[in-house]
Amino acid sequence: MIEDLLPASEVGPAIEAIRQKHASVIRRHRRWNAELQSRLVDVRSTVPWYPLAASTSSEMFQPAKSLSYATGGFYLQDAGSLLAPALVGGDAIEPSHSEVYGKWVCDLCAAPGGKASAMLEAIGPGFLLANEPIATRLGPLAQNLERVGSPRYAICKRDPDDLADTLGPIFDVVLVDAPCSGQAMVAVGKQSESSNSATMVAANATRQRRILNAAVRLLVPGGILVYSTCTYARDENEAQIERLVDAGIVEATRCQELEHRFSEHGLPISGSDLGYRIWPHLHGAAGAFAAKVRITNAAPVQGSEAKASLKRNRSSRQTKHLDRRGGRQDRLPACDSGPWGGRWPGHCRMLLRGDKLLGWPSDAPEWVESVAGGGPTWATLVGKTFKPGTAWLSSVGQASAAKVLDSVEDFCLEQDRLYDLDDDSAIALVSGQSIRVDATLSGWHLATWRGRPLGWIKATRGVGKNHRPAANRMRDVAAV
Repeated sequence: MIEDLLPASEVGPAIEAIRQKHASVIRRHRRWNAELQSRLVDVRSTVPWYPLAASTSSEMFQPAKSLSYATGGFYLQDAGSLLAPALVGGDAIEPSHSEVYGKWVCDLCAAPGGKASAMLEAIGPGFLLANEPIATRLGPLAQNLERVGSPRYAICKRDPDDLADTLGPIFDVVLVDAPCSGQAMVAVGKQSESSNSATMVAANATRQRRILNAAVRLLVPGGILVYSTCTYARDENEAQIERLVDAGIVEATRCQELEHRFSEHGLPISGSDLGYRIWPHLHGAAGAFAAKVRITNAAPVQGSEAKASLKRNRSSRQTKHLDRRGGRQDRLPACDSGPWGGRWPGHCRMLLRGDKLLGWPSDAPEWVESVAGGGPTWATLVGKTFKPGTAWLSSVGQASAAKVLDSVEDFCLEQDRLYDLDDDSAIALVSGQSIRVDATLSGWHLATWRGRPLGWIKATRGVGKNHRPAANRMRDVAAV
């Protein structure tokens, strides 16, 4: 299989490199980029195709066990997985230079959230729909999107065909990181040698065709489709794009900026009009394929018509969702009256989904409530009390005041609700322990470390009870 894609002289080195593990790289969050660059002095080399990412020396610094990681300063992923977001400028230091800035973006197979979180960082005033059909993968996806600190996203669990039927062609960009045979993942134990079998490749190619057919139905005419895999098989990569091009559905494009970056670093890039490849023996990362094409064929419903149709139908669908909540419906806080009125920081569209109070900016797309199963969680309903959720953490560094929710009846905007921790207390909080606080402290406070949000504490009698979600707690953390 590889023999058909590489010169004979490279086949041996490629096979040897494929069997080796490649360390993850740090993809720095734009908000903390300058600080991380100055403090993490062991950052050795920038990923050529993604300037916001760099490799590190594991002997000096364990990224996943640092407070910088706990506060969302960076994301860890294989460098090859950054090829897809690089095709639409997800790596731009200035988000406004990104091709997704201000756009409606759908990540159709979003978990665990590496590419989705990169898109969310780059969209600015746009909006991201992160779809994941497999329920067991929704937890990690939600955690990784929360870490970005932006409320401009929603999460749903839909089959791609169902999502396309529901929404129609409304997105400017759709990313498909397709389920695949995962041949590049054998070295890290996430796939077996059977990934090279013709049966495995054929089965995945069939599934990929179905997902891509749904993806093109979600795009406005002229919209961008980014397709990626972590496999080497041509049937799962170039052949998928070639089919769409031959059918006249898309037109292939080249990414000159990406090609220029590889050239600047003296690196070859294996690519054509049908996509680009990362090879372990050439680029020091697990293998990856990514392609960017533009939709040429107009779907039956144009983007503007689809948006208008969704706006007309949203009220009836929303009523259905509200009715399912039964007795909890009257607890949904109104944004224009009561103690909540006017105090949400620009987020006045609220939806109670189960025990989670989700909220989006007033300019979020009309269709959000009709498909969202998750999103920015402003509060969790426990009994008859709303307790503050993780979305409040995004307030730090983006607003002038702390925004703290005590309950439906007691909503506060008080600067002194921020409580900055020293290194030892921050490590204790991230590890799941309660911490010692000022004896005068009382009620809910947002604990921070070096100005970055760590989690909620509820203070009483000199003790801050830990309310950082259990799934986000870490062990053996260092103050880096």
